[in-house]
Amino acid sequence: MPVSYAPGFTVGGAGDTAVTIADVSIAEGNAGTSVLTFTVTRGDATGAFTVDYASADGTATAGSDYAAVAGTIAFTAGGALTQTVSVTINGDVATEANESFTLGLSNLVNATGSAAIADATATGTITNDDISVIAIHDIQGAGHVSTFAGQVVTTTGIVTAVDTNGFYIQSADADGNDATSEAILIFTSTAPTVTIGDRINVTGTVTVTEFIPGGASSGNLSTTEIVSPVISILSSNNALPTAIILGAGGRTAPTEIIDNDNFGTFDPASDGIDFYESLEGMLVTVPTPLVVAPTTSFGELYTVADGGAGATGLSARGTIVTKGSVGDGLSVTNTGPGSDYNPERIQIDADSFTPGGIPLVNAGTTLNDVTGIMSYAFGSYEVLATSAVTVAAPSILTGEVTSLSAGADTLTIASYNVLNLDPNDSDGDTDVADGRFNSIALQIKDALGSPDIIALQEMQDNSGSANDGTVSASITLQMLVDAIALAGGPTYSFIDNSFITNNTNGGEPGGNIRVAYLYDASRVSLVAGSVSTTPDAAADFAGSRQPLVATFEFNDENVTLINNHFSSKGGSTGLFGAIQPSINGSAAERLI
Repeated sequence: MPVSYAPGFTVGGAGDTAVTIADVSIAEGNAGTSVLTFTVTRGDATGAFTVDYASADGTATAGSDYAAVAGTIAFTAGGALTQTVSVTINGDVATEANESFTLGLSNLVNATGSAAIADATATGTITNDDISVIAIHDIQGAGHVSTFAGQVVTTTGIVTAVDTNGFYIQSADADGNDATSEAILIFTSTAPTVTIGDRINVTGTVTVTEFIPGGASSGNLSTTEIVSPVISILSSNNALPTAIILGAGGRTAPTEIIDNDNFGTFDPASDGIDFYESLEGMLVTVPTPLVVAPTTSFGELYTVADGGAGATGLSARGTIVTKGSVGDGLSVTNTGPGSDYNPERIQIDADSFTPGGIPLVNAGTTLNDVTGIMSYAFGSYEVLATSAVTVAAPSILTGEVTSLSAGADTLTIASYNVLNLDPNDSDGDTDVADGRFNSIALQIKDALGSPDIIALQEMQDNSGSANDGTVSASITLQMLVDAIALAGGPTYSFIDNSFITNNTNGGEPGGNIRVAYLYDASRVSLVAGSVSTTPDAAADFAGSRQPLVATFEFNDENVTLINNHFSSKGGSTGLFGAIQPSINGSAAERLI
């Protein structure tokens, strides 16, 4: 007799031969058709029966996703335990969710024996195998943080630079929107296996991450990168995307405003911080860079494009001058409205892929065009050079020499920061071996003309940064005095700062930097009892440099000097940091 079913129910009774149908899945494919096979199984082969089957739509639709089927299966006594039903699946390239339909059994008719449907419905799942490629400019977006942060994405691009633990890719075709970057960093954590010019798909478990150099507490901006990549190389030896010119004939940076709306509006045309973000990771070329400061101790160069054409604040010596806003007594350092911190200034740096590194040059040097990757680190956007950084024209600057000279009725006084000078070459720096005592001595003699009195800043104690309890700087001062005399200058007397105590003056721990004096006793005399510090030093100068007061007699007249070294900007935020406008951390301390 026939046995029917209602979808979703199991039918049959005790002692019946169970008839079941199993779930199955198949990858969709991109074109043509494939076959999804259902298997119908009976528990034993003692009887003979027929059973009908028919497909029914779920999220998959008959006709477009699969071909509907219906029919009858016959099992014979002593025959096979299984029969199959084949369904044709249509391939496509649409990115979509997995889809499914069902195949149901019904109307089982026993000829001999007693069989019954135990599992009447099976699900056929069509798994999506199409990848949605998201363009890099969509991942980057018009802003500082990607809207895809934390999501799995797939993108494609051409490799433009390969680092030790990642590489950069850039779209071959731009979207024409200057607000969105066409490039992105792929962070591999190990040495990449790609080559410049490879066109790749980044697929699989790929997550967009906003990486903050130095960590979240650093105050730095984040950079968008893709981590945990699975990479497919589609082709090699492709031409690289054309580098964006950062200057005449290309895109020019704003010249005065870094940010004027606290990130309220993404405006690369007017805000320097947005301008460079819109180029993050991209190949750029700085044409004819003019160097505006000497190579830093970190091997970085600060430049302006086009030999300085269009830049604001250039001095006659080729340096660039900042202008603070006014109204608070701190116009030089205030970053408020009306200030000009020269966002057109472009930092050039080296990475592992930079041939030859960064040359040691002075302000006023002109470089040949520099091409590289627009990156960001530690509060500053920078171009990581992919081409050699070479000099087109050296600086013609020479060291300035004072026009002042001492005379019978002329007293000369100078101020000189010796930058943590100390005699201990085993404390992590080598001032003696590097010849710093001698070079400072020559500058004092030749450039400053051997002043009658020199106010010194950042003299370290006799053991330098060795944190051994030493406070006196008598050896440091005497070595400098001896170096000046050896260079042909006068034999100075010195005044150490006896008012400081160990590790209470800021600066490098253990170094006990202080202000001090050198004076030419053949020209001036120190007034007895005049050396002092401020009477309220404990309150106003706690944790900072103690001022040093001294009175000297010259031509029967007394001259009183106060040698100050104000607190550094260690508490300030970067000009291109996450806090806008940037904070001058020492402003309050400087208002005495």
